[in-house]
Amino acid sequence: MTSESSGSWISTRLEMKTTFETLTSLGKDPLRLDKTLVLPFGGRIMGLYPQPGLNALWVNPALGAAASAHALLTGGGWTNLGGDRTWISPEFDLFVSDASRPGETYKVPAGFDPGHYRVVSQSANAVELETAAVVDFYRSGCKGRLSLRKRITELAAFDFTLPAGVSAAGYELVSTLSADRTLPALPASARPALWNLLQVAGGGEIVIPFKGAASPVAYFGKQQGRQDGQRLVASVPAARESYKFGMMADQCRGLMLYLNLAAPQPFVIVRRFSVGSA
Repeated sequence: MTSESSGSWISTRLEMKTTFETLTSLGKDPLRLDKTLVLPFGGRIMGLYPQPGLNALWVNPALGAAASAHALLTGGGWTNLGGDRTWISPEFDLFVSDASRPGETYKVPAGFDPGHYRVVSQSANAVELETAAVVDFYRSGCKGRLSLRKRITELAAFDFTLPAGVSAAGYELVSTLSADRTLPALPASARPALWNLLQVAGGGEIVIPFKGAASPVAYFGKQQGRQDGQRLVASVPAARESYKFGMMADQCRGLMLYLNLAAPQPFVIVRRFSVGSA
């Protein structure tokens, strides 16, 4: 789990129309569902709008105008557009080419971000994307061809009752990662897995219900989490600073919340996920 300091609340307040028109003008052609904006470039969900003017996801503010968006997309290197993105783990095996110099040799695999996503199918409430790439497993000393398929389905109803005056929007994300069997089999040391990151504006708190004894592992940065009963609460800074920690899967209850109650338009993000592997 990562606290990605993604700027202040104002950065999320790009109207869907603004983001859509900016990306379209640059040939990136986003796909619009009713309250969800999907971008095949990078395979990202760029917007979730429970009401007009309120994007629950963080979007890079450079997308507010064509000139700054063009500079962002042509600046070279990795481009963080924002939104909900999928990477492949483990990070140390796939992103760091020299373990003795992790800071200097860290690089996002371009094969998956932005990748070469194609639209497999599209309907009024769903989009399915797919990409594939050959990636280096640096620690394992091998290469592997991986395929990633993502299906985003906008939710028309919820299994809970909304209080009066409260609006909601949501989507289901089903991601499938597979290895190409036409290449030599990956060694046991190479264990690729899905890594879904949801980027939000800073100023709120992540709440993670857990079972058993919580034992989060600190990876880097000044940790800003605390235990509150059977919940772990982690602050998401509004300033540009980051920290990262992780929890074992069997400690999770398949639920995370992000509460930003101090924002001009307070909101809560509920994220449910399956715990375990097949």
